[in-house]
Parts: sequence; C-alpha cells; structure tokens
Amino acid sequence: MARAQPGPGESAGSTVQLSIGQLSTRTGIDSRTLRAWERRYGLFQPSREANGYRRYGQDDVDRATLMRRLTQQGTRASMAAGQILTLMPHPAEPVAPSRTGSRAAATRQLRDDLISAIEALDAERADAVFEEAVLLLAEEELIAKVISPAMRRSVRRQSSPRLPERVQAYFAAGIVRGGLGRLLARYSGRGPELWFACPTDEQHEIGLLCLAVLAGKGGWNPVYFGAHTPLNSVSAAAQVRRPAGVVIGCTRSVVVRTHARELQLLARTVPTAVGGPGAIRAFIDGTGAGYLPDDVVSAVDELPRVLGVPAPQPLLP
Repeated sequence: MARAQPGPGESAGSTVQLSIGQLSTRTGIDSRTLRAWERRYGLFQPSREANGYRRYGQDDVDRATLMRRLTQQGTRASMAAGQILTLMPHPAEPVAPSRTGSRAAATRQLRDDLISAIEALDAERADAVFEEAVLLLAEEELIAKVISPAMRRSVRRQSSPRLPERVQAYFAAGIVRGGLGRLLARYSGRGPELWFACPTDEQHEIGLLCLAVLAGKGGWNPVYFGAHTPLNSVSAAAQVRRPAGVVIGCTRSVVVRTHARELQLLARTVPTAVGGPGAIRAFIDGTGAGYLPDDVVSAVDELPRVLGVPAPQPLLP
C-alpha cells in the first residue's frame, strides 16, 4: 500500500508525529470520525506526551486512509477496522501512556490537566484530555470527578472582576459542551424519546447536558434543545411529536417563577420534570411538573417515577 506523501519539513524516512487535527488534515477525515474510530474500534494507538496530547504516526495515516476506502466501498466500520488491524497490527509493546498509577490517581490527573488546559485557553489540549477521560472513565465518573470539579472552578471564575478569568469560564463551558455533545450523539435514536431544554433566560446548560448523557446511557433517546428555549414552542411541538417526557433545566429559581405559566401549559401537554439548582420544589408545586434532585446521577434514576412513565431498557455496555 502506498504511503501518503510526507508533509512540509518531513523527509520520507522521518518519524511522523501528528496531532489529531494534523491527522485530520493529512487524511481529509473529520477529527470526530477519527476519534470515534479510535474509541470504538481501537484503530489507532497513539503515543502520549506528558501534557496529554495524542501523537499519531505514519501507520495511523495509512490505517485511517484504508478505513475510509473500505467504508466508502460499503464495508461495515467494525469489520473494516478488524481487517485493517489484522493487516497492520499495533506494536506488541505499545508506547506506555503518560498516566500511571491507580485509577483514582489517573482520574485526578485528568481533572487537573483539563483545568490546566482550560486556564491556558488551549483547545487542542483540552479536547485531548477530555477524549482520554472518555476512554478511561464511565460517564458517571467522568461527570462527577472530572467535569463537575472543572466547571465549579470555572463558575467561580465567571464572577471574577478580572477579565482573563471570566474568559476562561466561557472557554471552559465551550470545551465541555462540545465534549458532552459528542457523547450525547452515541445515544441518539434509541429508546423512548426524552426532550431536554433550558427556558428562555437560562443560559447555563452543562448540568442539563450531563443529565441528557446519563439518560441516554440509561436507555432513553435524548433530544437536546439547549439554552434559551421558549417553553411555549416546546409545548406546541410536543403536541405533534408526543415524546415520552420533557426535562427542563434551571440554575436560578427566578427562571422557574418567571416561566411558571408556560411550565404549567407544558406539563398539561406532556409529562414534565424540572431539575437543577434552581428547581425549588415550592416553585414547581402547582405547575403539574415533577421535581428532580440536583444530583444528576440521582435525577436519572428518578426520571421514570417523576415523569410517571415506564423505565426504558438500559443499553448494554
């Protein structure tokens, strides 16, 4: 099989060390697709730098190129990956990852590395750390031990009078939102449809995204609308689409009070639950909506009871 031509500054015999973005550029394959092939099929076995970056070699360029060719010819991705790894197996002794020691220590290192990348406004590094955490941790651990600490730190910085720290908070939200969105896509189209939205005037959506991801893992089909969603529009759409339920996320109780009448209309249309730090039971009572605990893991377990609908069949690992 012919190898790709060396890039600028490389000789034909040089050892190629590419970031995921450079691998994407070299092969013409979207980086999200490359990450999915690595995560699902083990197609790549990149080396790790101490700062968390993955580095890909010429063999990875060749594997990616062949994977694209086979899938375009109609071969299923899992079968294509198996054929490629038989033809071009990884070294018997892979490069040791930079993270050593116990699982707990590795998790703490991932958390600290994500925070460090966010504070440096280093998107490539932050994405690399996030994807490594996805490979190592279950979704519940990822959310509780990596995402939540990083976001708590960023929320504190958002109220800082210093502009650089406030910028870091918005940067953190963008990084985590993108990573959770990729996780959420795994669960689309399977199980009973469950909608997730934040009302108008509610811009903090990370907690709701975490809940949607865990609900997807629990067997629901999460449909995510995000921040600033008019509840009247959700009610109108629910009359046509008839989802199993709707989950509304609020971080400020004033949002619940402001939209109480819209929430009441929504709850009359479709089973509705409200969760998040702003979901105070006293403000929800009388609307017809159910109350979810603030902890997202507990909230997922409570969804069938609060919505009054049958629990879905959890997805197999």
